Amino acid sequence: MLNRNLLYIIFIISISIINSNCVSVGIETPQTTKAQNVIFKPPSYFSELVQPYLDAAWKNDANGNTISFLSECDSATDPTHETIRDGIIAGLRNSNILSNDYIPLSKRNALKSVVTGSVDGVKTKLEIVVLKKNNCIYILTYVGLQEKFNDDLDAFAEFLKEFKVP
Repeated sequence: MLNRNLLYIIFIISISIINSNCVSVGIETPQTTKAQNVIFKPPSYFSELVQPYLDAAWKNDANGNTISFLSECDSATDPTHETIRDGIIAGLRNSNILSNDYIPLSKRNALKSVVTGSVDGVKTKLEIVVLKKNNCIYILTYVGLQEKFNDDLDAFAEFLKEFKVP
């Protein structure tokens, strides 16, 4: 449940930043245009996690770690990589950016950040990758409890290696 809540926080904050020029009323979720023709390889030992607000998500049933991505295309705004990342971590209490680097991903530079914080008092660690390409924003996340975070880093690294967008 913790990871599902965090993924929802990531989605809501990310979409609100991406769509900062839009005003919504009530509890409607923002209308988004998802990217097409994204190529990726799901983590082999993770199970699919169906989340309607994400493009795709998977969970390691043994430890609860999750890998996911969401996309938003044709937005009226153009937030920076850092603005998107900061919006995501604003949902964490006591957030701390441990590392912050630009990495090559799908023939662009993507911002990769490792962040710690807590959700509902539970210590959590995230690796967030923000990619902007061809009028689309992609947010790739690896989320886990701090003590289990290192267990699936290789799976996320492989996911990033196989992730390709047009």
